[in-house]
Formats: sequence, C-alpha cells, structure tokens
Amino acid sequence: MASVTRLTNDTWSHIQHGLERDSLPKIITTAVLTPLATLLLWFTISWYLNPLRKYPGPFLAGFTNLWRFTHCFIFAHDYADTIKKLHDKYDLDYPELLKTIYTTDGKWLKTEMYDNNSTIMNGQQVWTIFSTRDQVYHARIKRPVVKYFTLGSVLAIEPHMNIEIADFIKHIDTRFALNNKKFNLVDWINYFAWDQASSLTFSKRYGYMDAGHDFDSTLLIAEKTFHYFQAVSQIPWLDSFLDKNPIVRIGPPNLQNAFRITAEAYAARIAGKDQNYDPSQPDYMQQFIESKQTHPELVDDKIIMTYLIVNILAAADTTGITLQAIFYYLMRHPNAQKRCFKTNSIGFVNLKLQKERGKEQNSSRSLQPLEGRELWPLAPGGSSEIQLATAGLRKPGHGQCAP
Repeated sequence: MASVTRLTNDTWSHIQHGLERDSLPKIITTAVLTPLATLLLWFTISWYLNPLRKYPGPFLAGFTNLWRFTHCFIFAHDYADTIKKLHDKYDLDYPELLKTIYTTDGKWLKTEMYDNNSTIMNGQQVWTIFSTRDQVYHARIKRPVVKYFTLGSVLAIEPHMNIEIADFIKHIDTRFALNNKKFNLVDWINYFAWDQASSLTFSKRYGYMDAGHDFDSTLLIAEKTFHYFQAVSQIPWLDSFLDKNPIVRIGPPNLQNAFRITAEAYAARIAGKDQNYDPSQPDYMQQFIESKQTHPELVDDKIIMTYLIVNILAAADTTGITLQAIFYYLMRHPNAQKRCFKTNSIGFVNLKLQKERGKEQNSSRSLQPLEGRELWPLAPGGSSEIQLATAGLRKPGHGQCAP
C-alpha cells in the first residue's frame, strides 16, 4: 500500500510539473495578447462609430490622438476647402465660418483642452476666464471686469503703451541703428511685449528692454510652456500627470519669477506702498481692485490674481508672437511694406494737422485700421477647440459640412 501511494504521488507530481511547464507559455501569451486584442477592438469600434470617418485625413489620426500629439501644428492645405479628420476632431478650412463659430450665444462649447490652462494656487486648481469651460462661472467672473476692456477704458491706459513704444524705438536706435549693428528683432519684440504687458497691468515694466536680454529666463520658459500646452492639449488628461500632478510636479517649467513680481506689485498696491502707481494714469491692476469693491460677492484676491495672470500672458506672449509674424510678413513682401509705410505716413501727417486744430479726440480716424491681431481671433501658433453644436455645422450656401 505504501509503494502504491508513493507511486501515485510521484506520478501526480510529474503530471503537475508537466502541466505547469506547458501552461506557463500560454499564460504569458494570454497576458500579452488579451490587452492587445482589447485595444484593437476598442480602436475598431471607435473608428466605426466615429461620424468623421467619412472625411479625408491621415489614416492614424482616425484612430488615436497620438497623431495630433506628434504633429502639434496642423495644416489643412492638403485638403483645401474641406475637413481634415483628426480622430474625434477635425480641422476646418472655412474662414467664412469664423463669425458663426466664435459667438457668445452658448452653442459652441469649449473642449477639455482648455482645462490644461488652469493654474494652481495654494495647492488648489483655479480656473481663469480663459481656461474655464463652465459658462455660468465664466459669465460670473467676466461681469465685474468686462467694462475695463471697452474702447474708452483701453484709451484711458494708452499712455502706458505710448511710453513703451517710444522706449522700444529709442533702444533700437541707440543700441543698433545709429551704430549700424545687427540685432535679433524677434528677441527685442519679445522684450517689448513683456515690458508693455507689465506696464499696462501694474505700471511697472519687467525690465527686459533696459537689460537687453532675458535676464531671468522668463521668456525662454514662456516659450517652453507654450510648446507644452500645444502638445498636451492634444491629449488633455496627460496634464493631470505632468503639470497638475498632486504628488510630484513634472512639468512644464514654471513662470514663477514673472508671477512673483506681479504678486508683489499687487501686495504693494493694496498696502498703499506702490511707488510706481500714478492715480492720474490708471492701469489694469487698479481697475481689477475696483471690481472687488463694486462686486465683493464675486471678486476676491484669488480672482484678481487670475485676472492679472491672464492679462500678463495675453498681452505679452501672444502679442509678441503676433508682432513677430506681422514684421516677418512685411519684410517678406516689400510691396506690402511700402504700402503700409506710405499709408501710415499720410495718416500721421493728418494726425499732426488735427492736433494743431484741436481735434485730437478724433485723430485716430486719420489712420487706416491695420489690425493684424484680429486676422485670426485665436492664440497665435496654437489651436483652439470647440464642441460641435447638436445641429451640426453648415457652410453658407453649401449645406452641412460637419455632422
């Protein structure tokens, strides 16, 4: 009986060892193939249910946003007057639809790409006018300050801009033009853009034009941050693991010095110790402080800081990019450059005559409007997304062009 039991145990051990040896490759194969098969099935179903699959576009873009992630700059020139399919998004090449899409009627909602532009204050995620997708919240924080961006209010702070423009020209003349020296116009446009942004916002320039270089690397960091948002906006949830990671923040680089100077200026202003502020020449910071007084139930210090941050970035980085493009294309097209100079020369002569006749308040009408910023009402160099309205999108005179 003992030998039978021993034989049975030996046989069972041999069988069990054989099963384990044979099943190990199967387990590994199953562990590898199951996720791949699930992923393939997911992509197939997503592609089949995607209403955009009938439109032309890159093949891989029909399955994943990784294509957009690796191709942040999207051009539609290969598909003129059509739609470029980009997974669950598409790139429209219909300029005539701008007025239809960019309205305030609430039909066209922001996508999740805007979430990445929120900021962290004291460990909490804070939404700005630009980053929030909540229309009610957007209207609530916009209401106290919207009047400060009307034409009359903007003209009231124009003296700050005049000073910065004059200083920019002075630096170019004394540093380079009079000495016949070459210089990088792109860099100096950036110095001007950041200095004028801080001057308009809190009556103090950052000092890049005076220094003649990016002394604290803010401009370099701003460029890296811009490229970060370009890429991460294609796969928005990545931002939760990078910029908004609650454990270890990975990226992008932080504009801490520019924000620190802004916060210090605000602290000095509310404490009555701001030596740069002249009450006879208002700036945006003072207007935002007034909004706290007129709308105390809506505006607090945290909201004011979001106003200031958005004002700085919108007036600095994007303005610099736009000005660079304007100068670049004027230089690339000499005829347009000559026409621009001629038009403005005539306008400034008329402007001088009107000032002499005491009609300065209407003098701007002497100049032909040349608004380069409004040629495309988006962040230059980036992309902005909206959710398609339920009724779809129709091109005037051509019927429906998007489902």
